[in-house]
Amino acid sequence: MPELPSKRAEQLRLWDQELAREGRVEVGYGGRSVLWTGLLLAGFTAIGVWMALTGDAFDRVVGIGCVLLFGGGGVAALVMQARPGTPLIVDHQGVHLRKPRKQDVPWETVRNAYVLRSLEGPTVALVVVRPDGSTTSVELGRLVGRDRKALAAWLATEARAPQP
Repeated sequence: MPELPSKRAEQLRLWDQELAREGRVEVGYGGRSVLWTGLLLAGFTAIGVWMALTGDAFDRVVGIGCVLLFGGGGVAALVMQARPGTPLIVDHQGVHLRKPRKQDVPWETVRNAYVLRSLEGPTVALVVVRPDGSTTSVELGRLVGRDRKALAAWLATEARAPQP
């Protein structure tokens, strides 16, 4: 395995220890990212309110748009991130997605894991073998606030390890 920065290596050790001790690892959203996103949305919403109350007609329209977009849409996005539950569970049987859709991927079908960069942002993806022998990728979701490179490295190592 390539040399990882100490913070990533420590995270890999923690996941390995948790898997050995508990038999499963629950990977949730990062709490700090939800906090910073909330603060940013509140700031943009406040600017929108200020523009709507103090500006001319154009500023009012833009201000109301900011309130609707960042206030309304932002709250919906925060609720999606902050709601209880773990989006990803890893155990000795495989990888289990719980959010945004429920899907179970057994280790026997996983060949590798990598960070996928897309228009929606970076995510971790698994290379999975289909019953016909062809391969496909299964995206694990955005997992906001998590070190995606460390997670991909750990899942790739787990996929190559002999399963009990």
